[in-house]
Formats: sequence, structure tokens, C-alpha cells
Amino acid sequence: MDSIQRAVLKSGNSKNPSQEVTPIKRVDNSSINTIESPKTNNQLFVDFAECTENTIIDAAGIRTPDLLEEFREIKRHLMRTADSKNDAIRKNHNLIMVSSCSPNEGKTFTAINLALSLALEIDRTVLLIDADMMMSGVANSLGISYEIGLIDYLTGSVPELSSLFVKTSMSNFSIIPSGTYSSSVAEYLGSEKMLCLADELSVRYPDRIIVIDTPPILASSIPVQMSELVGQVVLVVEAENTEKNELISSIEKIDKAKSISLVLNKVRGVKRKYEYSYNSYGGKNEA
Repeated sequence: MDSIQRAVLKSGNSKNPSQEVTPIKRVDNSSINTIESPKTNNQLFVDFAECTENTIIDAAGIRTPDLLEEFREIKRHLMRTADSKNDAIRKNHNLIMVSSCSPNEGKTFTAINLALSLALEIDRTVLLIDADMMMSGVANSLGISYEIGLIDYLTGSVPELSSLFVKTSMSNFSIIPSGTYSSSVAEYLGSEKMLCLADELSVRYPDRIIVIDTPPILASSIPVQMSELVGQVVLVVEAENTEKNELISSIEKIDKAKSISLVLNKVRGVKRKYEYSYNSYGGKNEA
């Protein structure tokens, strides 16, 4: 008999000596279900000033002035198409898919720096989406340790789209990581929910441009699916490495109604690292 029970017994005996005391029932806390907090990326933060090893451009252009200027040239045509009043190319005109023919041609590097360059515009907001579920190149390049991403929203395990956003040191620039890998990634990215999401992202904020990093076109069916959702496609081509037949095959897989821009990467023997060719295939533009 513990001290609490003795105190109760003493109090009870003063009125009724024969009254029985009911022992105190102890609660097993292990049987109580705890409610987990919803997973979110909102506490994550990317400081681009610390991403030096990935040659990320900065607002002042001090670290990489040549690269900054090159991406300014690349984005101008894309912005003109995004702002076009031509109804023939206006569908999801502000959704830009970035891909390549094969791996290691520099598509993720291009997607990140293109999004950064767009975010330097005074009147733009930019969203960078990592749709390369196998490699998660955006998160790996920027050091993002995320728990959830795009695929978790599409599977329904994360109900709120806003919980996917990762903030950055640029107030008008956010990132959505790829998410938990699933063997059914292609099916989820080709779902009605993804179609509705693309349309919503395109029309909700008229000043927003969405850049989507996808797997290489010849290595996955996902880029072909994603190209149907976007208004523009940027295809990164590695100089002296990408074969002509690979480039032609990649372009043929994309809807000819899309505006397709080519970025020639890793050019040797010239001052400029990038050469830019726009509207070489498909799409009618006002530029």
C-alpha cells in the first residue's frame, strides 16, 4: 500500500471504519495513440550564396558574370513566349520543361540556373520543380534534405500542395523536390491529378514561371508525358557528345506544337560555355 492509498484510507476511516478503499488505477501511457505532425518542407531553406560548388549565379553576377549574361540571353526568348498573347501558344505558356537526350549533358544545372535567372526579374515569381524522381538532381545539387515532394502529393499521402514548397534566399523563388520514389512514378505523373496541378500552377499566378527538371528523353517515358503538360521545352545538348540521331529522335518524341529551344552546353575552345538556339523546331512564336 503506497502513501496515497494510506492517506485515502485514513480519511475514510474517520467516517466509516468498514469502508473499503478502491486502489488507484495506473494508466499505461504506451497504449495512448500519439498524433504525428503533418510532414512539411516549409522549415527548409536554401541559401544560394552557399551553393558555390554548383556554380550558381547570384543577383550581382560577381561570382559568375559570364554565366549570368548567358542565361539572360537564354531566358529572353522563353519570357517572350510566356508573355505571348497568341492563343495558339498560350496554353501553359509559363510552364517550361528542361530535359536532354541522355544523362550527364547538364540539364539539371541548366534548369537551376535558368530558374535563378528568371527569378532575378523584378516582376516575376519562379517555381522550380524536380520531376526527375530517380536522380533528384535539384535537391542533391542544392543540398536539400527533404521528406516529401511532388510524388507524395500525387499519391495523396500529402494533401496540401503548400507543404511541399522549399523557401530560398530569393523571396520570389521556391522549389518543390521530387519526393518519395515509387515504381509507378510514370503513372502518377501522367494522371489526371498531375494534369490539374499543371493547369492550376499555370493560371493561379500570372507572373509565375514554372521550370520543371525531368529525366533525359531517351532514358525515360516521363519527359514525353510532361511535355504534353507544358507550353515550352528546353533541350540541353552536350557539344561533341550528343549524336545527331539522338537529337532528332528526342525532338520527334515531343509534340510538334510545342516551342522547343536548344541549349548547346560544354562548348570547348570558345569563351562562352553556352550557345543558344531557339525555336529551331516546332511552335509558332511572335519573337
